[in-house]
Amino acid sequence: MRNENEGIRRGYQRKLLKAIDDIRKTKQEQRKMVDSQVTVLEVFKNQGFISETVENIITRQEDIDRNVSNMATQVNQLGKKLDELCRVMANRKERRDSRRADPVSGAGGSGGPRQDDLTARLLDGLSFLIPGHSL
Repeated sequence: MRNENEGIRRGYQRKLLKAIDDIRKTKQEQRKMVDSQVTVLEVFKNQGFISETVENIITRQEDIDRNVSNMATQVNQLGKKLDELCRVMANRKERRDSRRADPVSGAGGSGGPRQDDLTARLLDGLSFLIPGHSL
């Protein structure tokens, strides 16, 4: 009889230990679910923050693109003005050179020798701006 009682008692102990183990597993799964829930909430909050940051970056990029476009337009305008300045200076040099070659008209030219010297020095300083043309 003692063996039968011991077997029954061990059976109940196994069932009790199994129930305790099941409770532990259930509590562990609950903890995992709570951690997952917190993680999902954090992801949701971070997603909102990231969306706002991306919108700010897009806005800044659009502003930068507009500024670059404006600067490119201004650079083009400066290039055109510089080309025009180079043409005017080349014309002045040609006129100066033609006056020097023709002593009759060169003597009565406006500006005198001092202005011609200034023009020549300015043209020499800016000659690198006229591609393929040496002043």
